[in-house]
Amino acid sequence: MDSYTAKQCHEQMIKFITSQGNEKALAIRKQAEEDFQKEKAQFIDQEKKRIEAEFKTRLAQDEIKLKI
Repeated sequence: MDSYTAKQCHEQMIKFITSQGNEKALAIRKQAEEDFQKEKAQFIDQEKKRIEAEFKTRLAQDEIKLKI
């Protein structure tokens, strides 16, 4: 193999490895974004439920105070 052919082969390998790395990095970023969105949605739902329960408790207490 002459140096020109070796250089072309080397460049092709570098391009392949770089493209594979970029594809995997993109897949990891997408998965991380999906996981983040799921966790964020769960957290928001939990907080909504907590706040709703807190307000229901306050409302019940205020209704009792008004009846007294």
